[in-house]
Amino acid sequence: MTHTRAQLFHFTPFVALILVITLAMIASCERKPLSPASKRVLSIAAAASLKPAMDELVQAFAKERPDVTIETTIGASGAFSQQIAAGAPFDLFLSADAAFPQKLVDGGHAASGSMRVYGANSVSLVLAKELNVSADIDGVAALQMLGTDAISKVALADPRLAPTGAAGQQALEKLGVWSSVELKLVMADNAERVIPFFVQGGAPAVILPTSLAREVATRQGARLVRIPGELHDALPMALIVPRFAKNAPDAQAFSEFLASPAGWSILATHDLQPTAAR
Repeated sequence: MTHTRAQLFHFTPFVALILVITLAMIASCERKPLSPASKRVLSIAAAASLKPAMDELVQAFAKERPDVTIETTIGASGAFSQQIAAGAPFDLFLSADAAFPQKLVDGGHAASGSMRVYGANSVSLVLAKELNVSADIDGVAALQMLGTDAISKVALADPRLAPTGAAGQQALEKLGVWSSVELKLVMADNAERVIPFFVQGGAPAVILPTSLAREVATRQGARLVRIPGELHDALPMALIVPRFAKNAPDAQAFSEFLASPAGWSILATHDLQPTAAR
């Protein structure tokens, strides 16, 4: 079939219009921000000790990787360890100690070479202001007081699941008052969940990771007393990327971010005694 010059002239403007519209649509799509559906998801299981720091860490990391959406679950390190061993879909596990991540490594549940120590935990005792505790009371005297009639209940995270709960038990055992304090315990599976016992008045004393203890003491006008580190095992905080993580690259990037000056600074602000930035 043949076309006259008049017919070709008739079709050319129409084709040009379609081309202009198409190019405009492409340009418009390129300028649109990433939709939530187009972002990669990074699922993090974080120990309760990290709760005060996690929002800041996530926001700082997001500035470096705006195409990543982070979903954080806060809980007990021991419980997370069990869940990951059973195949829970986490991309990164930030533990309150190094023992639970090491068990996952030993059991073949961690990506090869992913375990890293990123900080260190400490433990503190918070005493209700109604107790009128002296401002200069030290950690040993405060722990010994827990075994007396002055203290009716003591809140503590389950030592079997929470490393800071285990540290509290070790300190009390070392001072010879565990047997009397054990009868007064009210417990939950992680440090965050024992806080209501103290805040609502059920227990005038609570042992917590210092990161949480400082927040609670400030909010309640209570007395914070640091528990001497020599009374319990050291609490290095380690992380691993689970073997079947769906987003290992971003998990590794977050791991490296924690070791950066920016991550180091945030952890230090929250009493998590991070390792030297590398």
